[in-house]
Amino acid sequence: MSTYNLDPVDAASWRAELQTHRHSELEAMTQVELQTLVQKMVIAERLPRRSLHFQRHGYEFGAETEAAYERLFLDHIRRTDLRMFTFLSRVGDRKIWYLINEESGNIALYNETRSRHWSFLHNLEINRLLDEAHGYWVELVREDNRWKAQPW
Repeated sequence: MSTYNLDPVDAASWRAELQTHRHSELEAMTQVELQTLVQKMVIAERLPRRSLHFQRHGYEFGAETEAAYERLFLDHIRRTDLRMFTFLSRVGDRKIWYLINEESGNIALYNETRSRHWSFLHNLEINRLLDEAHGYWVELVREDNRWKAQPW
């Protein structure tokens, strides 16, 4: 069943349930496991299916070539100021991450379930995206040299 067919109360309920489940998963991980996960997200050497993603999103960045688009992606994931949000996809229980730069609106998607980056896109309405995700996402933040999962 599509989330678009649910009434708002039902949609909020399953989102809260998925958020609670995802938060519990992260809370059960050790600091070493969390650090290893973060490292997987930020050390990629390439964007899988580069041509496809360039065709879909390259223009959003003004990238003239696939290589330029991929370079923007690699520079993005290595930033130290990214906000990291995760959620469980209702379809297939995939663990998805959004690595967001609020200032630029650039977002790298990482599929933890498949251990690979999923896409790189630009969203002009980043504040709207964040506002709409309340009650669904979990944010991973670095506090006092430790990773901490916080429901968003």
